[in-house]
Amino acid sequence: MLTAINISGQGQNTRYYRMEKPLHIMEVVVSEERFDLSGICLKGDNWWVVADKPWNHFLYRVDTLNNQVVLETKTDVSVSGRMDLEGIDYAENGFFFCNERSSAVFKYHRGEVTRLALEWDSIEFESWGNTGLEGIAFDSENQTIYLGKERQPQKIFKTKADGGKVREVLKKLTSEHDFQISDLKYDSSYLYVLDRKNYRVLKIDVSEQLLKAVLNYGNVMNHNGEKFYENTRYPMAEALMFDQNRLIIGLDNNSNNFNEKNKWVKQANLEGNNPVIIIFERPQHF
Repeated sequence: MLTAINISGQGQNTRYYRMEKPLHIMEVVVSEERFDLSGICLKGDNWWVVADKPWNHFLYRVDTLNNQVVLETKTDVSVSGRMDLEGIDYAENGFFFCNERSSAVFKYHRGEVTRLALEWDSIEFESWGNTGLEGIAFDSENQTIYLGKERQPQKIFKTKADGGKVREVLKKLTSEHDFQISDLKYDSSYLYVLDRKNYRVLKIDVSEQLLKAVLNYGNVMNHNGEKFYENTRYPMAEALMFDQNRLIIGLDNNSNNFNEKNKWVKQANLEGNNPVIIIFERPQHF
């Protein structure tokens, strides 16, 4: 169930969607260790996820069973240095994922992990720390990778599929709108941004550099002021994926317990502190 209206902003019409309720809420139970879900992507009909703690240098293929997301297989994608996997996407030539700690992008294909040679030039990525790369999206048609810097300030970059020069893009849009980037995905000429701070997904027309639509899911994550997890300083959305009919958002629990006062936590009978994946209806033109 959703509502939709048009709003005007900066010479454009932006479509606004408010998600009244989710289609499904599923606990993620792929590991007995703490599992800080940080990215999700689709390969064929299969879901693949990553988590962002140093010991969690794996790519997980998952399935759904009894309203849970469960482990099918896991693949070691470790490289030298400390890992902080914060985003993943799939293209016809492999998986691409970003390491926030080193502002690096890696490709996994047929058992081999390679680091893309990126030319940052004057971009001072070494100072980003925990406000760095949080999202990655692959544009197959143009063989382009989009990278999202989380906050302080948020920025969007792009580079070629095989690496090379990194350029900042959409500067006007990122400076004029208040959002954080916790994941990215690309579809046709649109870049989708998971805005963790404001419980939203943004649809950006890359060629026109315009914000075309905003989908707000705050009615679930912060229903009547009750957050989904207890004692959370920040909203927890970290992973974004969609298919033709569904919009899929993954939550990193940061080891916090579910908030039993939240309407949707109660309705789903959630207990403990697992991460969850929430599925929404995807609006027809979103």
